[in-house]
Amino acid sequence: MGSAKKWNETAMLVIDMQRCGWLQKEFVDPNMSRLALPAGKAILSVVTEAVALARERGIFVVWVVREHDPAGRDVELFRRHFYSGGQKSPAVKGSKGAELADGLVIEEGDYKLVKTRFSSFFATPLDSVLKASRINNLVVVGVQTPNCIRQTVFDAVALDYEKVTVITDATAAAEPEIHLGETEPPEPRKTKGPEAVTGLPLIRYKNMARRPRKMFMTSNVVREHDPAGRDVQFFRRHYYTRGQKSPAVKGSKGAELAYGLVTQEGDYKLVKTRFSSFFATLLNSVLKASGIKNLVVVGIQTPNCIRQTVFDAVALDYEKITVITDATAAASPEIHLASTTILYPANITDMKNIGVKTPTLEEWSR
Repeated sequence: MGSAKKWNETAMLVIDMQRCGWLQKEFVDPNMSRLALPAGKAILSVVTEAVALARERGIFVVWVVREHDPAGRDVELFRRHFYSGGQKSPAVKGSKGAELADGLVIEEGDYKLVKTRFSSFFATPLDSVLKASRINNLVVVGVQTPNCIRQTVFDAVALDYEKVTVITDATAAAEPEIHLGETEPPEPRKTKGPEAVTGLPLIRYKNMARRPRKMFMTSNVVREHDPAGRDVQFFRRHYYTRGQKSPAVKGSKGAELAYGLVTQEGDYKLVKTRFSSFFATLLNSVLKASGIKNLVVVGIQTPNCIRQTVFDAVALDYEKITVITDATAAASPEIHLASTTILYPANITDMKNIGVKTPTLEEWSR
């Protein structure tokens, strides 16, 4: 592919580089609040340079911003208290805080996208705009790494964008450790298969399933893939080449529930093909039709399917979301339980920060 064609098929997403974002350290301009995100201002010059380079290369620039209703009616549930009692609310439409950070300017040919949730793709026309512009590749800059950057990137992967790039010194989080923990994953461990996970808390999962069934609806969320891998993310399709034993193929032993887990009468089986249980599935419709307002999440893996499902549940305004920490797992305990370290993403901590409860099974049973 020639460089001109490559750049014509590439878009840069500049995410939340606004003067006043959130009262949870998601700011760029410290003059707008004492709780400003210092790293947001620190990367401003790098973001400006990245945008200039993108324009020089003919890359399509998309400015992704939050602009909220003054009454907070379009804000996540866990943030709506910021919009009550006459206080100065963040990122209100038409306010100074909703403006781009100093020095950043939308030019002719750019596209401005307003979002109201973490992911730039959630309930927005972004995917349609990019596909209509024949964009296959994305470059991402802005704030914050564990929330809006990560959710946007994971959705881009789920939507089969071919190359997704995050510029590490043009993105930031509340602390360098949080940012680097998200962008520099640990060395992969040896596994028995392409997606093997150690420490699956199967006994706790089964014990939880024995709770009185009148208390909640149980949904078993599973992957079942086409043998040729046509419904698998791009980065996994090499597992479905001829001759090898591919994971979670429809009708295979590998797609069955783990030993001892059984779908019972009244349960609901949901098949997904991406990380989030909500992505391109009927889950939200099924739950809303069943009058479900609260979710309890167990299973694997914490940094991928668990986390993406939980963040989407928050975006969809489920009232109470609980992750049972000893009935969920990742490739290692460090990845699963890490708070904020350079080596490991802060998965459980990040979920706590958006209002998710994270008890053990024993604590939740009380």
